[in-house]
Formats: sequence, structure tokens, C-alpha cells
Amino acid sequence: MQPYELTVSEAVSEIAAHQLSPVELATSLLERYAEVESQVQAWHTLDAERALQAARVAERQLSTLEPRLLEGVPFGVKDIFFTKGLQIGRAHV
Repeated sequence: MQPYELTVSEAVSEIAAHQLSPVELATSLLERYAEVESQVQAWHTLDAERALQAARVAERQLSTLEPRLLEGVPFGVKDIFFTKGLQIGRAHV
């Protein structure tokens, strides 16, 4: 099973058990996105660098702290919400 195939609960458990790193999960999801997005067309905007940066931060935190709920699990935000610093179509928030 590939990391992108995990449910959120499975990903949380594997990250908490140090069987999966947040960077591995984010990388797997980004690779899967690259494979299928041209057919699925589910995302308008993807900030891969910010996702990987957040995964690296979560990985460092998990090496010294107890995991918090959903720590290291990437998520998508519906485009009806403004996200500071993220290019959305022609507008820049």
C-alpha cells in the first residue's frame, strides 16, 4: 500500500508510531497528484513547496514532541476560503 492510499486515521496512526514520516506522506500525495490531476481536475491551486515545508516542520516537531491530532497530515482547503500568501486565480491574497 502506498502512503497516498491511507485513510486519515491510518496516516495519523502510522505517523504517531513513527512508521511513516510526514515528508513521505506529503511526497506520496504530491506524486499521486502529478499522476492523476490532468484527468481529475480537482484542484485549482496547489502549493507543493509550502506542503513540503510544513511536512518538514511537522517531522522535526515529531522527533521531540508527542504528536498532536492530525500532526503531519496534509489537507486541502476549499477555494471559497482566502489563504494568505497563496495565489488564487488572478487574485493574490
